[in-house]
Amino acid sequence: NSLHLKPAVLIDSILIQFTRDASEGKLLSKEQWINAACSKLRDRLQFLNNLI
Repeated sequence: NSLHLKPAVLIDSILIQFTRDASEGKLLSKEQWINAACSKLRDRLQFLNNLI
């Protein structure tokens, strides 16, 4: 319940999850990440264009 410890706990939990994902091969390569991000952006732009 100590407010000053909450950031440390949050960072710790993020690092634990990152480590698990890395050990299970769940991390995307840079190229895969860029392709996924571009795909989401294309979908959003298409949605907005359909509104106009």
